[in-house]
Amino acid sequence: MRWIVVLSLLGLSTATAEAPPNSSCANMAPIEYPLFGPAIVDADKVLSDGTYAVRTFDGYANRVVFLPEAERVELQKAVKVLMTNCPWNRSRFMLPLALERSLDEINSFAMPDAPRQRLELLRDGVRAHARFMRTLNVDQLPMPEPGDFLATVEVELVDGTAFAASEDPLADVLALSMQVDGVVSQMDSTVHARLDGGRAVFDDFLHEPGAMWSANRRWYDEALRIRKGLPENNRPPQLEAVIRVLDAYTQTGC
Repeated sequence: MRWIVVLSLLGLSTATAEAPPNSSCANMAPIEYPLFGPAIVDADKVLSDGTYAVRTFDGYANRVVFLPEAERVELQKAVKVLMTNCPWNRSRFMLPLALERSLDEINSFAMPDAPRQRLELLRDGVRAHARFMRTLNVDQLPMPEPGDFLATVEVELVDGTAFAASEDPLADVLALSMQVDGVVSQMDSTVHARLDGGRAVFDDFLHEPGAMWSANRRWYDEALRIRKGLPENNRPPQLEAVIRVLDAYTQTGC
């Protein structure tokens, strides 16, 4: 009973059937706690199911919040390594934050029901994705320090303050992603090893690294469906910008 009270206070689901008096706990079905998202993330389902995508990234964000402090700091440091040593990782972490701001600027009041409902689901998914990024301190956009690869090459970066004040955050993301090929070509084995270390920590937390790629593809596909449901002369410029950036977003990794 004590655990049921605790779970209720945390907002976790307690809607599971009680076991018969003589049953073994080993025979009970595993409980999936919505607070932490799917027990096993399915990247294909993130791509195909908008509601599942929302639950997945809400779950990721909540898991970060509930991590023991040492583990949370380790995860945040790993993300910082990725962001200060690889322009592609930096841009992909920035992307949900930029998408969130752009989608929130769209006036959906006059939209037909179907595209308006799709837009709300897209907003929910991107907001969950962006919230996950903020739990990792991505919004601070740490600048490279001595020893970081991006401090040794010519690359245009914005910090968290400039990004938050930017009138066109999607353009900032696109500008960085367009620099990826030239920067990555200068990496040596030491930099790749450093990135492998950060990626190992981050991927271990995700359990399913493909969820990140699937999410961006999901947002892109959903944005296209929304545009298809709108008259050509009444398509919000912010939606067009979202589609353009997601379409042009390079998949070249570090």
